[in-house]
Amino acid sequence: MMAARTYRRTAGTRILAALCLVLFVAATVSAASGAGATPGFFILLGLASIAALNVAAAFGDRITLDDCGIEVANPWLARTGRRARRVAWDDVASIREHHGLRPGGRDAAPRAIFLGVRAGRRLVLDSLEDFDEVIRTVRARTGQ
Repeated sequence: MMAARTYRRTAGTRILAALCLVLFVAATVSAASGAGATPGFFILLGLASIAALNVAAAFGDRITLDDCGIEVANPWLARTGRRARRVAWDDVASIREHHGLRPGGRDAAPRAIFLGVRAGRRLVLDSLEDFDEVIRTVRARTGQ
């Protein structure tokens, strides 16, 4: 029996998301005060909106691994009607690890895991705290 363990995005990912939001909101305010409602303002407004969604994802995502499988939930986005996604371990058809590039070759440790689900959709696990533990758990549970 495995105790359920919940993982969050890394602190670096959350900080980067927040900094992007601050940057795009400041740029949008600057464009609005300088030139008014120009096409550039609307582009920056769209980018600021995307950055706000990124902040909601980075700060709200909760990935839980337990005996039954993987659950990806976000309590912030649940208020908009987005439900948690649950994938049973038996439904994982394939695992593909993504290794980042560095000078001289590929990284030894994977930076992301792409889980192929029998229903056809993929589940991506990346930028998580204790990522090495996540990888070990997924490999052990799927037998790979």
